[in-house]
Amino acid sequence: MPGLRPRRALIALLCVAGLGAALVGLRVLLVSRVESALAGREVGWERRDDQLSVVRWEGLSGPGVEADELTLQLAPTIAVTLDGARLDAAKLRGGEPPQAPSRAQAEVPIIVRDLTLRWGTLPLIEGLEGSIAPELDLRAPGGALVRRAGTWTLSLTREVSLGPVSGEGSAELVCADECALSFSIPAARISHELLAAEPLPPAPLVGKGAFTPDNGFFELEVTHGALTARLDGSASLDPPMWQAEITVPPTDLRDVLAPFGSLIPEARRAQVRGVVGLTARRSPDGWSLVPTAEGLAAGDVLRDPEGLRGGTVTWRVRDAEGGWTVRSTGPGQPGYVPLRSAGWLPAAVIAAEDSAFREHGGFDLGAIREALDQAAAGAPLRGGSSLTQQLAKNLFLDGRDRTLVRKLRELLYTLEMERTLGKEHILELYLNVVEFGPDLHGIRAAADRYFAKRPERLSIREAAFLAAILPAPTHYYQRAYLGGRPPDARIDRVLENMVQGSALSLEQAGVAQRSMLRFVPPPR
Repeated sequence: MPGLRPRRALIALLCVAGLGAALVGLRVLLVSRVESALAGREVGWERRDDQLSVVRWEGLSGPGVEADELTLQLAPTIAVTLDGARLDAAKLRGGEPPQAPSRAQAEVPIIVRDLTLRWGTLPLIEGLEGSIAPELDLRAPGGALVRRAGTWTLSLTREVSLGPVSGEGSAELVCADECALSFSIPAARISHELLAAEPLPPAPLVGKGAFTPDNGFFELEVTHGALTARLDGSASLDPPMWQAEITVPPTDLRDVLAPFGSLIPEARRAQVRGVVGLTARRSPDGWSLVPTAEGLAAGDVLRDPEGLRGGTVTWRVRDAEGGWTVRSTGPGQPGYVPLRSAGWLPAAVIAAEDSAFREHGGFDLGAIREALDQAAAGAPLRGGSSLTQQLAKNLFLDGRDRTLVRKLRELLYTLEMERTLGKEHILELYLNVVEFGPDLHGIRAAADRYFAKRPERLSIREAAFLAAILPAPTHYYQRAYLGGRPPDARIDRVLENMVQGSALSLEQAGVAQRSMLRFVPPPR
């Protein structure tokens, strides 16, 4: 019927107009929701491009968020696409945890392309693609971020360079009410100036633990080779701080040496026994470290133990030009002084350098703890060495590095010398080897240069002076001998220690404190 055609056309036109109005209304509603969500995250944008079925926001940025483009598509289906986003997890950590989308929201797919997740300046995963609604499922060759049934899972596979640790590894963090962490670096490389002058050989580094976000409590067990450490403590991200107790349980000495490989060449031939451990506490005030040791012994470390017991001893020293000079000493050698002819020097040196020398087994745990505490506070690793360790360093170890490798090498030599030489011979060798100034080695040369006397004829204060300069003999040679400014305070401390060690009476110490030092004129 011809009359119906205009009516049908009108109905069709009204339908199209109604559909258009509905589309416009839906567009206004969705745009409002998107911009409200962005405002809730304090995210702004540089430009908005409006079309009938597509709205595009460009140059988005806010706290912890940057994105090239966010697109709202209205036809033929409704979808949201986020392109080129960069999220900083360190800045997104505050506030309530993200909630699962409502059923109505979940009906709108939110697609993500080329998203980068980082922590501060450290990129965690690059090139993530997937969706954040109706399910959060983002994946990339370097890892994934997934949320299902209220559980978040972050997995990473990447080259790690974090503090002293580097290597290709993987990690997984699974969080609901509590977070579980596990990681593995099959060939971890560890490099730190306090450990060794060069990186440790690659070895597996594995860890697992748990973290409770509500209170910040964490526990972590880390294994490197045959070494295991346990960390228990608490941490907060705002403000950033953490405290913990780190425990290395009693561990076989050979397992402690193993991670250093060829950096401790003596370990390949040494026969060792005993266990060592460590408890370290980290608080806002700093570190406190308590080492433990039990039953330590070593054999087959010394190349010529018979020569050390009674023959000629040779060692190398640095000369003024920085090269090496070979020196020798021993019974019957020119300048060698037996202990019975050393006068006050043995007692003074023990008082200055190793007051527990006759009681310990070659190492003083109290002195080592003090040295570790100083190193943990940022000072170089120094001090804590017994007389036997100092002798081992002078006779067998080149260089001046102050590292754990150096200390472990010293320890191996020390353990065998204590077992095979005995205290008196160790002390006698030390007094004939130790440096007292430029090209001054042994107490015969030192007593002659400073005072033109034989060691047994030195006064108590003269012996205390020579003991007082041992930590820095070249410095005190310049300051005291050439500059005429002896370290009187250090000398008096040596005298006080001699009294405490029953080597002197109070009366003898008083006379020595009041006496004067008279050096012979320096050579021209």
